[in-house]
Amino acid sequence: TEPLRNPDTYRPNFQTFSALSDQRQERALELNNLEAYFSQLEKLREEIANQPAERVAIIEQSMPNEPSLPSLYEALSRTASQSGLQLRSIKSLVGAIPGESASERRLQFRTIEAIMEMEGTYEALKEFLMDTRTLPRLINVKSLEFKSPERGGIFKFSVILQAYSY
Repeated sequence: TEPLRNPDTYRPNFQTFSALSDQRQERALELNNLEAYFSQLEKLREEIANQPAERVAIIEQSMPNEPSLPSLYEALSRTASQSGLQLRSIKSLVGAIPGESASERRLQFRTIEAIMEMEGTYEALKEFLMDTRTLPRLINVKSLEFKSPERGGIFKFSVILQAYSY
């Protein structure tokens, strides 16, 4: 008969086995999550493919592939004018919304901040903000500042709008 070995002899191998077993479980969970994610993407792709062309065109207009600053400026200045506001200046900043994973970085959205300085009545501003909701671009109001009127009911407004593109 062979003499019994010290149990501590097997401990390093057991620790390695336990660590590898834990890693295998983590990888299996990660694989299941990825399979569910890609399955959901496939369902969404099929759903989009079955949409009428008009609905797809609306989505493409709201999130264009390029920032398209001239068309954004034109739409915002036209909306301000139609609302009764006087556009004093418009500037923009184009940035990216950082993604955490490699796939999110490939599908990275860009933000376009339009900084608008305008003058007009409170009612005109309210109409402008309502009208931006009907523009084909996806636009959010990031900030709004206004100064009390110096003459009559004319306010000075500073509005930062945020639009998006791919």
